[in-house]
Amino acid sequence: MQSSRNLTTRLVACAAALAPLAVSTPAAAQDAECLASIRIDGHRGTGENDRNNPFPENTIESFEQALAEGADLVEIDVRLSADGTPVVLHYDRAEETTDGSGCVNALTDEQIASLNAGSADAPASVPTLAGVLAAIDGDLNVDVKLTRDSACSPDDPAEVAAAVKAALDGDATDRRVVVSSFFVDFLSALRGLDADAELALLSLSVPEVADLAETNISAVHLLYSEVVLDSLPTFADAGISTAVWTVNDPADMQAAMLAGADIIITDEPDVAAAERADFCTVPDDPPGGDGDGDTSGNDDTTGGENDGGGCAVAAPSPRPLWMLGLLFFAWLRKRRR
Repeated sequence: MQSSRNLTTRLVACAAALAPLAVSTPAAAQDAECLASIRIDGHRGTGENDRNNPFPENTIESFEQALAEGADLVEIDVRLSADGTPVVLHYDRAEETTDGSGCVNALTDEQIASLNAGSADAPASVPTLAGVLAAIDGDLNVDVKLTRDSACSPDDPAEVAAAVKAALDGDATDRRVVVSSFFVDFLSALRGLDADAELALLSLSVPEVADLAETNISAVHLLYSEVVLDSLPTFADAGISTAVWTVNDPADMQAAMLAGADIIITDEPDVAAAERADFCTVPDDPPGGDGDGDTSGNDDTTGGENDGGGCAVAAPSPRPLWMLGLLFFAWLRKRRR
C-alpha cells in the first residue's frame, strides 16, 4: 500500500543519513521520493488571524502566500451562505473574522461580498469556493463546516454536500482536492453524490479503521499528539492516508514526518517546507571518498583507535538527530509486529 511504502522510504532515508561518519560534513542531496511522500498544507493559508500574521485567514492573499512559502496545498474553511453558496469562513458568525455580524448562513451573498476580512489599511474580501478555484492554481483541502449546536440555524448536510459538489464540478483544472469534515453525515452525503471524491475525516481523537470503511473514507486528519503519532502506522497498513494538525513547532514537524504522516497541516508553510527538505536530505559520499564514507580512500575498516576506521571510533555524525529518529522508527515498526 502507498502509505506503507512511504514509511519504508523514510526509513531508508534515515538509514542513509546515518552512513557517513567521517569528520568532514558530506555534501547533501534531496531524496525525491521522500519529498513527494510528505505534503505541506497551509492552514487557512498562512494561519489564523493574529498580530504576527499579516495575511488575513481564509483569504486569497493568504492562500497565495502559503503556496509561495512552499505549501503543496491550502486548507480552506467552507460553509453555506443564506443563498446556498459555499463561502470561505471558518466560524458560523461573521464577526469572528470580519467587520460584519450575524450568522453566516443567514447572510446573503451580497452581504458577505461587502464584508472586510482584513483591516482598514489592508482590506480583504471573503471569497467563495468558486472564487478560490478561479484565483489559485494549487491543490486544495476543502474543510467543510456545518452549523450545529449554536444560536444559528442548523445546516442540512445534504444541501451542503450538493452545493460543494457543484462548486468543485465547475473547476476546470485537474488539481487534487481533499474534502475534509468533522461531520460524518456530510461526508456520507457527498460520497453518495461522488463515488470518486477524496474524503477525509477530521477528528480530535483516533478513530477506528473499521468505522472509516462504512463511508469509504480514504484519509484521516487528526489533532497532533503523541497518541496520534503512535496510531499512524495502523492507518498506513490499512491504506488510509493521514494528516496531522496544526503543527507549527519544527521538532513536532520532524516527529510527524518520522511517524509517517502524509500531510503536515501548519500555520507556517515556510518552516514546514524547510523541515521537510532537512528530513529528506541524504548525505552523499564526501569529497575524496570511495563510496564508503571514508575520506582517506582506504578500504581498511579494521584500523586502530585513532586511524578513523570503524564505527566505534568515527567522529560524531553531523546529523545526530537521525540516530534518535532511526531508533524511534525501529520502535514504531516493532510495535506494528
